[in-house]
This record gives sequence, C-alpha cells and structure tokens, in this order.
Amino acid sequence: MRNRSSRSAARVLLAVLLLTLSELALAAVGKVLFVSGPVTLERGGSRTLNKGDTLEAGDVVVTGEKARAQILMADGAKIALRSGSRFRIDEFALPQAVNAPSQAAVVSTDGRSVSSLLKGGFRTTTGSVGKVDRNAYEVRTPIGTLGIRGTDYAAVFCAGDCTDVPGMAAAAPIRDGLYLGVYEGSIAFTSGGQVLQLNQGDFVFIPLAGARPEPLQTPPAFLEEDGAGRITLGSAGSARPAASSAQLDDFNERRSPTGGAEEGKDERKEGSDVSQPVIGTTPNGTPVDLTGGDAPRPRGQISYNLGAPGPVPGFTAVSTSDADTFVRDANGNVSAFAGLFPAGGGGSVAASYQIGTSANTNTGSNVATGLSWGRWSSGTATIVAGGTTLNPSLAQQSLHWIAGTPFDLDPVLPVSGTRSYVVVGATSPTDTRGNVGVLGAASLDADFTQQTISTAVVFDLDGRTWFAAGSGGFGGASGNSVSGTFTRVEVSGLLLGNGTLSGFFSEPTTGGPTASGFGLSFSLTDSALQLGTASGVIAFQQGAGQPVAPPALQNRDVAFAILQLPQVPTGTIGTLTNPPGAAYTVDASFNLTQLAGILPTDPVDVATYNIGTATLAEGGVDAVTVLRWGRWSGGDITVTGLTTGQTFTQSLAQQSLHWIETGNLAAPPVMPTSGTATYILVGSTNPTDALGNVGVLGSATLSADFTAQTVDSALDLTLAGNNWLVSGRGSIGAQANLQPHQFSGAYNGTINGALPAFGSYTGFFSQPGATVPGVPGGAGLTYTLSDGQGVFSATGVAVFRGP
Repeated sequence: MRNRSSRSAARVLLAVLLLTLSELALAAVGKVLFVSGPVTLERGGSRTLNKGDTLEAGDVVVTGEKARAQILMADGAKIALRSGSRFRIDEFALPQAVNAPSQAAVVSTDGRSVSSLLKGGFRTTTGSVGKVDRNAYEVRTPIGTLGIRGTDYAAVFCAGDCTDVPGMAAAAPIRDGLYLGVYEGSIAFTSGGQVLQLNQGDFVFIPLAGARPEPLQTPPAFLEEDGAGRITLGSAGSARPAASSAQLDDFNERRSPTGGAEEGKDERKEGSDVSQPVIGTTPNGTPVDLTGGDAPRPRGQISYNLGAPGPVPGFTAVSTSDADTFVRDANGNVSAFAGLFPAGGGGSVAASYQIGTSANTNTGSNVATGLSWGRWSSGTATIVAGGTTLNPSLAQQSLHWIAGTPFDLDPVLPVSGTRSYVVVGATSPTDTRGNVGVLGAASLDADFTQQTISTAVVFDLDGRTWFAAGSGGFGGASGNSVSGTFTRVEVSGLLLGNGTLSGFFSEPTTGGPTASGFGLSFSLTDSALQLGTASGVIAFQQGAGQPVAPPALQNRDVAFAILQLPQVPTGTIGTLTNPPGAAYTVDASFNLTQLAGILPTDPVDVATYNIGTATLAEGGVDAVTVLRWGRWSGGDITVTGLTTGQTFTQSLAQQSLHWIETGNLAAPPVMPTSGTATYILVGSTNPTDALGNVGVLGSATLSADFTAQTVDSALDLTLAGNNWLVSGRGSIGAQANLQPHQFSGAYNGTINGALPAFGSYTGFFSQPGATVPGVPGGAGLTYTLSDGQGVFSATGVAVFRGP
C-alpha cells in the first residue's frame, strides 16, 4: 500500500485535475464520478443519472434510498451526496486562472460556486473557487448559508427524514435541524444576520426555528454514514477537539442531540489521520474506494473474452478491481484476475479466473499506453463463478486478456471532442474450433462529447476473412470503461454475424496525452453458428488512424441453371456456368441479385441475369465451406447479352433459376494433384421443372479422384410424383476446359425405374472447411435433367462438405 500521508501529493494531483478539467468548462460545470442505487437528474424533466454524465447550472441531483452519488466540479471540488438527498447547482463559473483559453467570456477573478442543499446531506472537499474571494462560494440550506475558508466538511439537514442511522434503534429520536462537521480548514454558517465560524474538528447541531447552535463533543453517526455506507471523502487532514472560540463558549451544553451527555475525553490527537474513504463495491463484489481522492489501494482494469463455456456465446467483459487481485507472472503477464462470468437471463456473477495448467502465449506490451496483453491457451483454466468451479479446456480455444497499469483514480477523460487511435499490438484472433488467425487492420475513434466509441476490425481466420464494425458507450465497471455490440459482421463477404465488445481507456503516461490508450476485447459469431466464436484483444494508442472499411467484393465462383430461354429452341435445355471474373451483385444478406454467365444462343454469347421482379423463393448457407445457394422464382428476370446488348425478360412463373456462390476469393483454391476425397450433402434447393412443380432432393453424392482429375456424382430426387435416379462421371480443370478447381460431367439414369433420363452438371470446389490438409473443404454443383422427349425435366443445386 502506498503512503498517502503527504498533502503535497494531493495538491499536485488537484493541480493536474484542474488543468485537465479546463476543457470541462466549455460544456458543463461538473461531471458524475460515481452513482450507486437510484440516482436521478432533474433538468426540464427527470432521468436516470449515470457515471460519466456532465452537469450544468440549474441541475438538481436526487439520490434515492441507499443511493449514492459523487460529483467532480470543474474547479476540482468533490461532493459526495448521501442517500435521500436533493442538491441543486445554482451558479458556477471557473476562476479566470483555470478557465479555458478559448472561452471568450470573462468570468470573475475567483470564479463563482453557488449551490443549494434542499434535502439530505453531503461531504465535500472544495476546489479552487473561493480560495481568494471567499464570497464566491456558498451552499444554501433551508436554515442558513455555508461559506468556506478552504476546507473539507460535511453537512446533513434533518427534517423528519433522518431514519437510516447505523447502529441506532428504529425508534431512536433524531432532532430536526442542520448538522455540520469540519475535517480540515474552516466554514462560516450565516443565518439571521449572525455568523458562526467552525474550524477543523468542530461539530455542531443547529436546531430549526432560530434556536441556539449546540456544539457536539463527537460527530453523530449519520454525519459520516447512512444506510448505504460511509459518506466521508478521503482526506489527509486531521481533526482536533471541539474549538473553544468565543463564538462557541456560550453554547448551552456539549452533547449529541441524539442521546444523553457524552462522557470521556476526546482522544483524537492533533495531526492524526481520520481519513474515512467512501467505500463501494464493483459489479463483481470487490470493495473499492469511491472518493476519487487518495485511494487506500491502487486499482487495475482488464478486458477479456472466452467463447465457452457459459450460457452466453462470445462472452466479453471488462472488470475493475483492486490491483492486487491481478496476479502477474515474472514476465508481467496476467495469470489470475477477478472478473465477471455470464449467467442466465443476460446477467453476470462475480468470478475469479486462474490460468490453471494453461500457458500465456502471444503476449506483448506497450510502454506509452501502459497496456499489456496475451492469451491463455492449451491445458485447462479454472473459473470460480457463483460458488461453482469450472475447468474449461483451452485446447480448442483461448482466453484473451488485455490489462492496464494500476491507478489510484479513474483516468480523467475529456468531456468533449473526439480522438482517433491506431493499433500498437494485439493477440492473434482465435476461434473455438482450434484455429489461430492473423489480424489485418483495426481502427477506433472516441467521441467524448457523446461518450461513445466506434471501432472496426478485419482479420483472417481458417481461410475466411472477418470484418466487424460496432460501437459502445462509456460506463460499466468504471467511468473509463466501454461496452457495446458489433452492428455489422461479415465473413468472406457471404455470411452475416453478430458480436460484442468491451474495453477501457488506459491510465495516461506521465506527461502523455489524455486518454492515450485503449484496450479492446472482441468476440464474434456467424449467423449460422457453424464457425464457433472468434475472439481477440487489440491495444490502441492515440494517433491519426485511418477508418477500416469492409473488404471489397472480390471474384467468386457462381454456377446457375435454368431450363428454358427464348433464344433456345423449344425443348432444348442446358446448364450454364458463370465465367471467371464476371459481374455479380448481392443483397444485404449476400444472396445473388445479379450474375453473369453464358447464354446458349448460336453463336454463344455472355449475358447478365438480373433478378428483376422475381423473388428469392428459398436459400441457404453453409458457413464451414462458405457456400450460399438459392433460387429465383415468380415474376420476370432480365437477361442482357453482353455482345449484342439485346435485353429480354424471362418469366419464372413456371420455372426457377437455381444458383450457388462462394465467398470472396483472393485466389482460386489450390487443388491437390493426387489422392481421393468423398463429399457429403449439406444443403440444396428443391428441384423444379418447367411446369411449376417443386420437388424434393432425397440424396446426392460427390467423390473426387484428384490423381485422375475426375468426379463422380449421383442424385435421387422426386418431382411431380416421379422419382429420378441418375449418376455420372465428369472431369476436373483442364480436361473439362475449365479452371483447375471447376468441374463438369454428364448424368444417365431412369425415371420411375423405366424411362431413360439424361442430364449434365457443373460446379466447383471451395477451399475453407477442410479437415484434411490440402483437400478442398466443399463443393457445389448445379444440374439439369430431362427424359430426352421434352416431357419431363428437373433442375436444382446441391451443396457438399468435404472430409
């Protein structure tokens, strides 16, 4: 524990606060440091008051039962309001010496601070206002006005409502009136033209209706404590026995109005430390100092995430607790900490995290921001939450953490303006399937006026590119912490997702800029919930950063099939394949709305196919292979020949256009030159014909011989009461005059076991999702079938996942 007996250190700290808070004068007169319980702000209405909110002249702060609020004024004054209080800021102006240079209006030399205690009580350490001109400061009460001589004092006004006195019986009488106590400096109480001065160590009761003040040998309990705990501010000051000034000599008796005469000698010595900090608890139940002054022990912050176990996938949180609850190894890496754990219903419970048999890896630190980071991986960690001990395995996932340096006070943040941040370090993103990725880029911007941050991140993980953008609001575990959500999550330009974020502004380095660093924790999942949870942490430093945009749509494979087109002679059918690099567009869910492919005219042309007035009748996605499929039906599509420019419409009232697409492809999949692989069906469209019938694909198979560069496929489907059984072999790559990862083939079989059936298929392999190194993870194909007589037909899409 640090030695805080030196008042010079406190004065230096106050000077720093005054310089930092000069910015506050531009927008507000004060800022809320802490709230606990029901606390409201009255300003043209009533709303909940939160930590970090700014205050203006005319505001009334109201604390409810067992509630607490603490205010930092722009001149450095701190006011701790007890429960059941109403406190109004009537006037406020900064002294000229600390006023913002850019403010045009000239205020009084020593500023102005006038407020009213309407109900309840407070303890305060005064700021720069009133240091020179003592008339510049006053607190009005229902029975008189308080002035200062530079002080730390407390006041409680009782009017039949002082009932929350610790240690007193419920029926114990508490006399109505004003109770005052001075811990350092002096105050002056003025009422009815009379002035009463109280010095350090004086405690007095002033009855209602003009009765004479009564000195108190010892302060009543409720002057320093209420039902919510102690309300005194941390102070290095001392208390002395009650003053013997002439103004107090004629008091009628020295007793507490809550009981009989006090006996015994006051044993407090001159210069003794009577500091009694305001004590509260963090959300995880850890006691902390809430005075904003000389904290009895430094605190630290950590932001962390863990994909599983827990009822909330992708849990990310930030916790603030005593710094000695953070255990660091010899290298300064966190090996244990106190935090939160997700509970049912969206809540959380207090928890302790220990590294267990896992190990710190991917660690780093940044001196300028005071941030350090890493991730626990391998082995098992230990989590004790809500009385339950969990031992999650970190063999397939990691616990990512980012921590700041210990601090005595919450880092003082600007109350207006914006800042940009750049990446100075990060852990490698991981998922809950054992994959480790690479961070591409990240950006973060803070709006201190709106008390929000916005962030974006791009990284590659298991063959997929993730992009996430979101925002968060100040508050939570501490005034400098942030929590929020990602409102836009994309995977390979094909999948949607969601995510959460948490983080905190780090303690600025000595002489460094305000809010010099930010530690961010992120956790993401895809909407299909097939890829597990992707997570990581990022360290930012204040600097000129560039916004991170989602990756542009890249080349991708698209295959599609349609039975009949006007340019094709009646009864002729075919399978159409999207040529490499052809134009395409997608909707907000990445479903195709336009594609390009060959038009089987004579001679063959290339055309764009636009969804027009048709709609997406059905669709699906496989996140593992990054394949999406669907079919357009109803309305008319528009077809435009790219060579001739001729445009025509094609009705989909009696047929469908089936399609399948991959995600963004930075490069075509690398194909093996030997070996075999068998693929299983994971999705399909319902087969359709040219008469408006919709059927069911019962089964489909696909196998590849990469040595021979061939594929084999079979289909079993039912359509319009007819069962189709077909199979056939095709070629891969050059043997089919296609790219190395594409294939095409022919089907032969029967309809209802009697009529002959013919057809063709075309498709491609996709890279993500492989469990065997070097083998494509997925494949998609389109097919068209016919009886050869123009009576029966079928077309559709089948999607496969590899070994």
